[in-house]
Amino acid sequence: MRVGPMMGLAAGLVAAACLAVPARALAGGGAVRGATHVASGQQKPEEIFKSVCSSCHGPKGKGDGPAGMAFNPRPANFTDPAFWKTRPDSVLIHSITDGKGMMPPFGGTYDQATIKGLVAYLHTLSGLPKGGSSPGE
Repeated sequence: MRVGPMMGLAAGLVAAACLAVPARALAGGGAVRGATHVASGQQKPEEIFKSVCSSCHGPKGKGDGPAGMAFNPRPANFTDPAFWKTRPDSVLIHSITDGKGMMPPFGGTYDQATIKGLVAYLHTLSGLPKGGSSPGE
């Protein structure tokens, strides 16, 4: 089967993104010797998003990151009000902790306080008040 240039590019981007994924996630969630756990306060949520999440979710959280373009379904668009109407914080915390679909688990990398801080940061990308409703609703 011949792979076109766009599919080759997409596969390369996915492979590059996988290199940036924590070792624990690549191992399917099991403990990995040398894997680092980031304690609360060691890295700001915005820094985590930029360094870990934006390759798939995009720099502004629109689900349009270069690595995520190869995924079906595409990564979540945190700027879409409809997304927030159906996803309470508990669902996002669970997805980040345990992984979801193509997204690897980060519960072995970040503690729960850090993950909750990341979810709070995701709310800022929406432009909506925390709670996910549109202004005026």
